[in-house]
Amino acid sequence: MNCRWAKRIASNSEILAGKPIVATNIASHTQVMDDTCAVLVDAAPQAMARGIERLAADEELGNRLGAAAESLVKRKYSMEVFRRTITEEYSYLEGGE
Repeated sequence: MNCRWAKRIASNSEILAGKPIVATNIASHTQVMDDTCAVLVDAAPQAMARGIERLAADEELGNRLGAAAESLVKRKYSMEVFRRTITEEYSYLEGGE
């Protein structure tokens, strides 16, 4: 996931609020999420509409995906993880371990 810090799929505040995500299944999205934490659809207006309708019709699915996305952000993309990763990379570049 080379560009995980530069590319934002949805704002972290939305994800951390447990909001479900509908996203297109393009590579930049599937690098950071899968169908366990988002409704992934083809990159077409009709597909996006069907994804939104699916969430609107299934509150349990929306709650489950929202919670999974929130957990994913906290585990992999939080500021704490970012700082730790940067620190480890600088340490490596400086010849540390």
